[in-house]
Amino acid sequence: MQDKTLQWRDQWSIDISSVDQEHKLLINIFNDLVAAVEGVLDQQTARDCFQDFADHSKEHFSHEELIMRNIGFGKYREHKSEHDIALERAGDIQDVLNGDFSVETARQLCDELRTWLMDHITNFDTSIRDHIQYGR
Repeated sequence: MQDKTLQWRDQWSIDISSVDQEHKLLINIFNDLVAAVEGVLDQQTARDCFQDFADHSKEHFSHEELIMRNIGFGKYREHKSEHDIALERAGDIQDVLNGDFSVETARQLCDELRTWLMDHITNFDTSIRDHIQYGR
């Protein structure tokens, strides 16, 4: 079976320790969710892991948005829009998980979440670092 967990990569660092720590926490919670789904644990465990991920994401997004406003980040609206879309999608996923879902559905949701998380950190969050370092 292919490992679907995520491991922190130094190139994802945005050179703001608190944000990097939040990203690492989100990755750890995501990995807990994968373990719950791949271990074919009960549905409530998967729901709880996802809710934990959603709750921490919401807190993280608020923190990150505050930082972006404070540094005059030029792509703030675009970045915040990505956060808003992610939170809306989290609500959709929670609706699915609150129903009677299959392990296959949960795996698909994990794949979607994994792709989004990697893409967001790589393509959006690292641009905060670039803004701080290079003013762009």
